[in-house]
Amino acid sequence: MFGYWKREAIRQHFVIVGLEEELQVMSDRSDTQAGAIKAIQKRAGAYASELEELEQIREDEVNELKAQRCELNATILRLQKERDQVRGALFEGHTFMKSVMMEVEIAAQKYGHFNSLHEAYSVLLEEVEEFWDEVKKKQENRDLEAVRSELIQIAAMAVKANDFIMEQE
Repeated sequence: MFGYWKREAIRQHFVIVGLEEELQVMSDRSDTQAGAIKAIQKRAGAYASELEELEQIREDEVNELKAQRCELNATILRLQKERDQVRGALFEGHTFMKSVMMEVEIAAQKYGHFNSLHEAYSVLLEEVEEFWDEVKKKQENRDLEAVRSELIQIAAMAVKANDFIMEQE
């Protein structure tokens, strides 16, 4: 019986030693993991700082681009105003040309700018066809104001097409 207790004590000793070794391994792992966690936290802090710097740089660049856009819009408005003044001076006293420029402005406000030369061509073609419809009428049935109106619209669409080309340059 004493042998049983001795064997049991030895077995218990090995269990305890095994548990102690396992505890030591777990402790070592825990220390390693704690070190890894600290290293990860340190890197995360560095990444967070870098991210903050990058976000600040991005924000600064966005603000700079917004400022440049405002400057460009102001320049565009100034140039459009100057263009309109030059056009006005060129056509002063010419009622036909004044009518054309008024038609350009009305069309621009109503329909916006042309999106392509194809669109400009189709609009010009439509206006020419409307002019042709008036021309085909017998002379006694022609409405000269309608003919003049179609000519004004043709000229206005030609100006709009030219404006589109100038915007592309």
